[in-house]
Amino acid sequence: MKETAILFVRADPAEHNAIDRMEDLRAVASRKGWNVCGEQMCRKHLFGLLHDCKEESVDHLLIERLSQLSRKRWKLIWMLRFLTKHGVQVETADIQLGYDLYRHGITGG
Repeated sequence: MKETAILFVRADPAEHNAIDRMEDLRAVASRKGWNVCGEQMCRKHLFGLLHDCKEESVDHLLIERLSQLSRKRWKLIWMLRFLTKHGVQVETADIQLGYDLYRHGITGG
């Protein structure tokens, strides 16, 4: 069975580059062989996205970089723990995840 992914771009959906950025995430998911089961482009839908990760069988949350989830370190840590608790692996498309965690001052589990 194919692994599933939800894609998230933190942008105004009316922005032309938001559509291009989502297309880039679709291409990454396709290269990895994932089935895309949801897409969100607006920050106001972020907690709905987290709910979907909890309630549905989702393997990955694909984002451009960690700051797309939150720019506040404490909130980012909370979200990463929440997703990990529900078996969702966070994947970043623009920056290697280990380096992105380091940039945000987050190391280890």
